Parts: sequence; C-alpha cells; structure tokens
Amino acid sequence: MTEVFVSTAEAARQLGICTKSVLALIHAGELAGYAHTTAISGRVHAWKVEQSSITTYVARQRRRIPA
Repeated sequence: MTEVFVSTAEAARQLGICTKSVLALIHAGELAGYAHTTAISGRVHAWKVEQSSITTYVARQRRRIPA
C-alpha cells in the first residue's frame, strides 16, 4: 500500500488551521511528514504530510474532546 502525501496548505485546509500550525504539529510529532529539499543545496523548501496521519489526528482529537 502506498502512502498519500499532501502539502501543508492542503493539510491546513483539511484541519481548518493555518500552515504554521501544521508545521508545529509535524515538529511536535502529532502529524507525520517529511521535508522536501532542493536537489543542489539540500535546503527545505516544502513539507509533505501523510494523509493517514491527518485522519488519525482528527480521530484522536474527537476522542479527547467530547461533543
């Protein structure tokens, strides 16, 4: 099974938050993703987020906060 990766902008849209918050969630370990780097210098120019980690994060948040 292949994993689907989305941009931070798409992840932010799905979660209803800003892209900076998505990056903070990646760095905190709440979302899984990887840094997409440039070929020559190796600098990070984008982050990609696993779609399954977004689904898991939403499910975890629903369990923590009852409606």
